[in-house]
Amino acid sequence: MRINKFKPNSVFSSRKIQSQDFSRYLGGRTIHSFANGKSAIIAALKLWGIYKENILIPYYVCKDVEEAVVCSGNNVVYCDIDISDLNISYDSIVEICTKCDIKVVLVPSLYGNPARIDDIDRFCRKRHIYLLNDCAQSIGSFVNEKHIASYGDAAITSLSPGKPLPGFSGGYLSINADIKDYYTNTHHLYYICACSTYLFSRLWIDSIISRIIGRIISFVCYKFITYDLIDISKFRLPIWVHNYNMKFFYYLYNGKFEYRSIFISQFQKSKYYRVISSSRGFGVPYVLVMVFNTSNLASEFKEYILEKKIYYSSGYSINTLCFDSSKYLVDKLINLPIDPDFRKRDYLFKSIADWTPKKNNKET
Repeated sequence: MRINKFKPNSVFSSRKIQSQDFSRYLGGRTIHSFANGKSAIIAALKLWGIYKENILIPYYVCKDVEEAVVCSGNNVVYCDIDISDLNISYDSIVEICTKCDIKVVLVPSLYGNPARIDDIDRFCRKRHIYLLNDCAQSIGSFVNEKHIASYGDAAITSLSPGKPLPGFSGGYLSINADIKDYYTNTHHLYYICACSTYLFSRLWIDSIISRIIGRIISFVCYKFITYDLIDISKFRLPIWVHNYNMKFFYYLYNGKFEYRSIFISQFQKSKYYRVISSSRGFGVPYVLVMVFNTSNLASEFKEYILEKKIYYSSGYSINTLCFDSSKYLVDKLINLPIDPDFRKRDYLFKSIADWTPKKNNKET
């Protein structure tokens, strides 16, 4: 058996989420759509008139978050993380905002587990600092019985194959602002290329022929379409893409992704690694995140998992080593996909359960 790279759920036959439920999920503000989450972050900062200012983000985060800040003409300031769930550290936010002039705190809640967003929200309001709530990996989670997107001055979420909502494109910004003159065009070709790659390289990834076709499509797209010259940050989201995305929101709203949480809950404590889970509220985990005690253990596990033909990733790049918490992550973190197929989930669970490190690593 083979477990491939983050295979999305097939939602072609699914219904779409109701508009009022979609609005509640995103905090009840006005919702605007974009090509991706990066574009939504750029739009929020521009709508607030934030330029050449300091934006606080965690040092462990998706590179698109940092790139969005830079593309908006602002400065990145790194913040520490909470090693228990890898989310941004509230204490570090307070410390840095007390010492530095921070205009926006950008808070991603990673791996489906809510950050300490309620306390951060209160602090930012008290200090008159904008709070941009990045829910791309945690949409559908709750803190204090409130949708996570309810917190902050604005919230964003997005879809991509490696996220809780595994669509092929789309970002949504929930903000009380009018942006009718913000967009430039739709550029359907961009979305058609993204959709084609998604179908062959992700949705139908179990087929060797499909994977080959997907590689060819990706090569042709990147060979003949110069994405650097296309400003996708102001693209409208076509209605056909939006409608497809609403099917994923329906899945989420109706609990059809609960198998992910159930899968993670099966794992017991291990003396060799720990599984990242929610420290607060109600989480919506979508990937198995393992942090090993040593880099040697992680390296040995990677070799083992490859022999089992199971895909893994090593998480995000660590942008700075100036925080002590970074030593717990360097070369020690592994992400494993939770496949929609229960047989593959069972294979993954048994493979992990059967793994035993070598004697010299046991004693590490």
